[in-house]
Amino acid sequence: MFRFTTALLACAAAACVAIVGQAQSVTPARDSGPEVLSIGSYSPIVADLERSLEFYAKLGFDVPAPTRPGPRLYTLNRGLLHMLGTPDGKERHVAAKIPGVNMSAEIVELQNVERTPTRLRFQDPGTITLAVLVRDIDAAVHMLKDIGAPILTPGGAPVMMGDRSRSLLVDDPDGRPIEISQPNPLPETTAPATSNVIGARVIWVVNSTEQTAHVYRDVLGGFQIESDPSFAVDKSLESLTGITHAQVRRSRLLAPKSPLAFELIEFKGVARKALHTRLQDPGSTRMQLRVRDLDAIIAKMSSVGSHIVAKEGTRVAVMPNLWVAVMPDPNNLFLTLIESCDGCAPRVPPPEVP
Repeated sequence: MFRFTTALLACAAAACVAIVGQAQSVTPARDSGPEVLSIGSYSPIVADLERSLEFYAKLGFDVPAPTRPGPRLYTLNRGLLHMLGTPDGKERHVAAKIPGVNMSAEIVELQNVERTPTRLRFQDPGTITLAVLVRDIDAAVHMLKDIGAPILTPGGAPVMMGDRSRSLLVDDPDGRPIEISQPNPLPETTAPATSNVIGARVIWVVNSTEQTAHVYRDVLGGFQIESDPSFAVDKSLESLTGITHAQVRRSRLLAPKSPLAFELIEFKGVARKALHTRLQDPGSTRMQLRVRDLDAIIAKMSSVGSHIVAKEGTRVAVMPNLWVAVMPDPNNLFLTLIESCDGCAPRVPPPEVP
């Protein structure tokens, strides 16, 4: 069911925002006990898989063709559906590869279950913005206007950022902010010469930098945090987003054994509303973590107010031979915590339905 890679959300070379001021770095060196071992796929939850795949394909992602004519089928993998807290639902997903980085967006749609779509604002804690790096932003903007994608940047045109890149903020079909950015200079890339997309990075707005650092560094283990202790006005971000009178604090969350880095932003001085969605709600986001000692991590996450979304409230056996628990972090990111097991869920092809 899940494709697991260790560098799925890697920042492109020279594309991550620099941390200014006195940054502090914490190294979580642990040889035993519960911790995150590696990071896997990033999954935006969408209302309509086919509609989202069409958008991301036009944006320049590599979307695999269906294995059969017609709409992609839903799975009735009961272990998976119990894990997601939707035992009576059905699920379908497709991993869309982003050229230039070892990164995919595993786009997920859930049906036959109550869903409440949530349109995200850039400044709200829990909002994850995918920043897509392109060779030619003018060509990308022309395409986005042709397909009617809502442009969020005031004036509807790219703006110059502090690092001399040109960027534009748009909405995807579920109201999830997407930044289109043309770096200056363009970094080296493994993307084909025919691809306008050359990489990506991840921007994550958090409620509290300290709280986020505590959960990932101390509770989950395996992550590092590089944090600027001060807030500052960011005029280029204001031009990009239209958010005025705000101050921002920037940090980076570094994933274990991976070049992955989340670019964290904490706002103050502007109205914010923390996300409180369910996993199945379009606008939610899920991320996989392979862990050591799942039961211990479940206990530690529970101690900071998280919970297992499965209706049984326990870990679930999922093919092929995995123990899995999905638990939200303090910023509403649903963490899929995975540990291998010995024979708990042998591989059996699940049925598929239209």
